[in-house]
Amino acid sequence: MLSETGLKIGWNEKKLKESKILSVTSIVAFIRAYRKSLEIFDGPQNFPFYKEKLKSLNIDFKDYTSSHWNLLAVEIEKQCWN
Repeated sequence: MLSETGLKIGWNEKKLKESKILSVTSIVAFIRAYRKSLEIFDGPQNFPFYKEKLKSLNIDFKDYTSSHWNLLAVEIEKQCWN
């Protein structure tokens, strides 16, 4: 994979597995939080908008298990949309 500047970049699979950011729980929570953002911001926004909003996200995804997707979505909403 190449970055915008053309430099080769890659995913650190070990860190991704440890963080749980790509777990089903996290993905469902992000989708739910995104749907909420559509209500708050009157529809979809552009990439720079979400990039800026998600900069404030500070969550340890390991703390959330399969039944906690709603709690995680609420936390994403609090940290990013408010």
